[in-house]
Amino acid sequence: MRLETLTDPTAEPLLLAEVKDHLRLDGSVEDAALGALISAARDMVERHLGLALTDRQVAVYLDAWPGETADGSPWWSGVRDGAIPALSTACHFVRLPVRPVSAIADVTILAADGTGSIWDASNYYLKPGHQPGLYRKQGAAWPAPGQVADGIRITVTAGFGPSWNDVPAAIRQALLMLVAHLYSHRGDDQGEALGASGAAQILLPYRERRL
Repeated sequence: MRLETLTDPTAEPLLLAEVKDHLRLDGSVEDAALGALISAARDMVERHLGLALTDRQVAVYLDAWPGETADGSPWWSGVRDGAIPALSTACHFVRLPVRPVSAIADVTILAADGTGSIWDASNYYLKPGHQPGLYRKQGAAWPAPGQVADGIRITVTAGFGPSWNDVPAAIRQALLMLVAHLYSHRGDDQGEALGASGAAQILLPYRERRL
């Protein structure tokens, strides 16, 4: 499974005006530099949290569907641990490795020659939000890809929404703190910027937890 970002974020999660107000800056001389810091802070927070903050199109590539190997054969040998209902559910569900997700644009199945065909949306539905996934509906069958690698492409809209105003207030506050730190320590090593700025502590509830 791999990800490819198809479009840039629709907006930055902070407005230039609020950053300048936070830093008590007037004039426009540093606007370009501040814009770059906003983008850098967003990238740092997104990587730290495993989140997309504002909407963008992302392609999720799979080699095979759940319950199958890349050549289409069943993966279960009959001796794996786990309840049968859990195995059944797993074979109907694709966990999407980007979050949050609000929509699936399309599911494309790639043939051996690279041409794609759209799998009809009536065959599946989206579990949106922070633990997103694609569920195959009862009675539908996974379509077989013609390529061994990246034969399935799921295109999604990832992010809290199209506007800065859709991003949770706590994350935006952490971003302001991080931008202020980056601005005050320009030229320094920023490897510990999230912790040194205090942003990491505010962001803690939004980090993905894996068991």
